[in-house]
Amino acid sequence: MSPTLKKVLARYPHIRRLVVVADRGLLSLDNIEALSKLHLAGDRALEFILAVPGRRYAEFVDILDSHSAHRNCQ
Repeated sequence: MSPTLKKVLARYPHIRRLVVVADRGLLSLDNIEALSKLHLAGDRALEFILAVPGRRYAEFVDILDSHSAHRNCQ
């Protein structure tokens, strides 16, 4: 997913906001980390929404909370 998003950002450098929405098939720690590292022009963070199955929510709550707290500080 990351290479495709990098191509989109390179092709459209004027994008000021990009929100990636993905189903639970893309939910992984690696994908969360990769999405967190992508930035738009002006060093704006890319935004994303990932589906988290209820039974797996506990696995990701700390990571998602820390990501949200980090974004709110910027």
